[in-house]
Amino acid sequence: GDMRQALNNAQSTTNGFGMISRENVFKVCDQPHPKIVADFLASCLKRELDQACDAMVRLWKEGYSAIDIIQTVFRIAKNYDMSEPVKL
Repeated sequence: GDMRQALNNAQSTTNGFGMISRENVFKVCDQPHPKIVADFLASCLKRELDQACDAMVRLWKEGYSAIDIIQTVFRIAKNYDMSEPVKL
């Protein structure tokens, strides 16, 4: 299951871009880049709501679905350096 998906993604990335890089893999897998989501979380923690909203609008305008954005936020927030009550 997961290993087969990883190999398919690697092959698609190589075929489409000629090399495997983080940026190319995220393009092929069509998931929001974790750096943008981490910046979103950092803005939220600093109460910089304009920057946080800008990050979400950017992802939305790039064509990511709401569920892809939410899943990525959840995945990044799980390991983000912040207290458990804030994560919840």
